[in-house]
Amino acid sequence: AGRYVIDVEVNDQDVDVEKRLEIIIYETNQPPTITSAFSGEDLIMIKENESLVFEASAEDYDGQDINYSWTITKQDENESLTDELITTQQQGEKYFDFESSGEYTLSLIVSDGDLDSKKEWDINVEHVNRAPNVEDLEVIFLESETIEIEFQQTDLDGDNLTYSYGEILDEDGTWET
Repeated sequence: AGRYVIDVEVNDQDVDVEKRLEIIIYETNQPPTITSAFSGEDLIMIKENESLVFEASAEDYDGQDINYSWTITKQDENESLTDELITTQQQGEKYFDFESSGEYTLSLIVSDGDLDSKKEWDINVEHVNRAPNVEDLEVIFLESETIEIEFQQTDLDGDNLTYSYGEILDEDGTWET
């Protein structure tokens, strides 16, 4: 950008003419540039029940204010896309609970209000098998009754559970008192 003056000489083979040419170049808005980010990798691996902490920095060489927008997108089994705005801050955190396994895309858009730049990361959230959660149980029966103990058949992950019982119960969890 700026103003430039150059001398131009024109010749028709008989007469030379000198002229000044003024060139004016106006600045144009340039998009902001993402200068650093939490990861240089395009694929981020994480497990369920963990948080992804992210941050980025950007510069706008025109001196305009920069806006940040972090979104996460998940494609479900029906090929539908679900977008979630996580934050409009320079940094943020996304918690992946025990129902979050799958593939996501984390997107950062930095904007100066007119132009923007975008960076994306693929996020692979690995399933974590949770230990069965069986409550302690106290059962009260009278003599000569048959004790039959029944527990839940699946755990929180939907896995089928099998049980092994101590000395007095048979393999089905019963005992004739």
